[in-house]
Amino acid sequence: MLENGLYEGCVQIAASLFLDIQYIKKMNIAKELKRIKRFDLVSFDIFDTLIVRSVSSPKEIFFLAGQKVLDSPVESAKFQSARILAENIARKKSKTGEVNLDDIYNSLVGYSADIRINLKEAELRAELESCRPREEIIALYNSIKELGKDVVLISDMYLPGAFIERMLANCCVCGMKGTFISNELGCDKKSGKLFTEVQKRIIHDNGKHIHYGDSFKADFIGALKVGVKPRFIFKRHFFRKLLGKII
Repeated sequence: MLENGLYEGCVQIAASLFLDIQYIKKMNIAKELKRIKRFDLVSFDIFDTLIVRSVSSPKEIFFLAGQKVLDSPVESAKFQSARILAENIARKKSKTGEVNLDDIYNSLVGYSADIRINLKEAELRAELESCRPREEIIALYNSIKELGKDVVLISDMYLPGAFIERMLANCCVCGMKGTFISNELGCDKKSGKLFTEVQKRIIHDNGKHIHYGDSFKADFIGALKVGVKPRFIFKRHFFRKLLGKII
């Protein structure tokens, strides 16, 4: 039996061969622009698609936040675990499964109210400091905007939409028609409902929608559920990480 991580990697590779999903970095932008001309709406995922974090995984942001507030690496590691647990607890409490940053920190135990506020602010600072542009995808994004297409950004995320737009601006991503965040609309991409909500707000009935993103479950399968054309983007260093799991 294949390990879960390796199995998921193999599924993604098989899907890329069978369903014509290509690594966007190798795409000819001119050909991609020709492809999207028949679509009324173009959307992009945000994290790991347009922007990336300079850390190896999102949970490292929590450790960095702990370092800004707490006394030692040991305490920072404890906070990292507590922050992960708090998000899980908050999601179990939520009727929709969607939570925002306040929900998460209200579920954080073992810290005073003042320390929770400081940690939350430190997490936001760590997010800004770690944010980097994914240049090749932003080049495609800007080229699509120049065509005059409606371009929106969609994310399954607990961070506030206004803060995410600040992160995007720091990476020179601007000019989108809208930014739609799961915790603010109470639905996600994985179910397909967030795509449907965006379509209601942006395009008329039967409008054609194409979406670019890196999550196989959310950006590919979720899009297919509601008739959105998915264009799959491998995470940066995907094959290097997959090879590391095999070796």
